[in-house]
Amino acid sequence: MTRFRYSAILTSGQRVGGTVKSRDRREALKQLIGRGYHPLDIERLGSGGLGTWRITRDTFRRVTASHLRVLTKQLASLLRAGLPMVHALATLRRQSENRHLVRVIQDVEESLSREGGTLADALDEHPRIFDGV
Repeated sequence: MTRFRYSAILTSGQRVGGTVKSRDRREALKQLIGRGYHPLDIERLGSGGLGTWRITRDTFRRVTASHLRVLTKQLASLLRAGLPMVHALATLRRQSENRHLVRVIQDVEESLSREGGTLADALDEHPRIFDGV
């Protein structure tokens, strides 16, 4: 599966963007249209492609072990309090002051809510930030 970055407009006129996984561009467009989106732009993010590498490299430099430690503790607290995973991630994203960590949290959140993947799969998409453990 290939990841595609998109920008689209909702029927309400609101602009949205994110990523979607599919076999090809046509399938990605079908998925977006199926969600009620009106795609404006869709760009392939190939594995090892320059765009993906820049995002990962840029994010890795600015997300430290300390950031991850705090994120993990806060996420555990929110989950223990009974918040669903996607809501807990949204809360952490809004509270984070690290714009690079915000980007990663948003990607994980989108992967869970829109693509219906597992948390492990969503974290695996950021191997330079989250290790296999």
